[in-house]
Amino acid sequence: MRPLVAGVAHPRTLGAVLLDCGGSLDALGRDMLEVFANSVSQRLVDYNRERRHLSQFFANTVVDELVGMFDYTKLLSPRVQTVGILYADINSFTSICEKALRRPDRIGRFVDLWSAGVVEQVWKHGGVFDKMVGDCVIAHFGPPFFRDAPRERALQALDSAFAIQRFTRDLAAKPEFAKLAQEAGLPGLGVAIGVNLCPAAVGLFGPNRDFSAFSRGMNEAARLQSHAGFREVLAMESVRAALGPRVPGYRLEGPFEAAVKNVGRPLRYHRVTETR
Repeated sequence: MRPLVAGVAHPRTLGAVLLDCGGSLDALGRDMLEVFANSVSQRLVDYNRERRHLSQFFANTVVDELVGMFDYTKLLSPRVQTVGILYADINSFTSICEKALRRPDRIGRFVDLWSAGVVEQVWKHGGVFDKMVGDCVIAHFGPPFFRDAPRERALQALDSAFAIQRFTRDLAAKPEFAKLAQEAGLPGLGVAIGVNLCPAAVGLFGPNRDFSAFSRGMNEAARLQSHAGFREVLAMESVRAALGPRVPGYRLEGPFEAAVKNVGRPLRYHRVTETR
């Protein structure tokens, strides 16, 4: 039996309706049956469309829970919450493109594989994919349910950041990308990552109803990421404050300060390294 709804874990529960009318149907019965069949068909079309849309941002388990709600759109309406924010950008991407990948098709394949793996790590660690700007992936932690405390959102963002670093190093070991760093004159493939924890208006925005977030803290995270060096993970002071003095598995050095473009006050941040 062919499933009617994409992405459902048990498609055998959908796809056929058996009607036992105990005999022939009169004209009114046939009309009512046609209305019912058309309604079911349209609902399945809408359900598939909703799943495809939500699957751009959320992991499958989250999508399953959302579409199982009576009206999940209320949950995704823009609201201000404390959100963990992650910006991840490939180190020296321009040099990699110009000196190593060169051809548009190779650049496209590399970005496609890398971004897909990054989003997978974001979802694995409880995050939401916002968007990709160039080769920079933006993600949030906390939405859409906000069940965890801010400390857990900050920790999820850090866990995701280092999982992205490991994935990127592993990608460089694939035969088709093994010589990228050497040809680009780099010590290896890496990612510059900025992490913030701040209030943001988060939800579905714009004519396409994309799931995104807006706040001053988003701009701070973007500027912090651009300040990060090779395979560096930098976290704003708000992340340190939420995590507390001891964070098992991580060491936070600092605080440091950096004056950056379009931000009135210097960014106060910490350099994060793994200790496990």
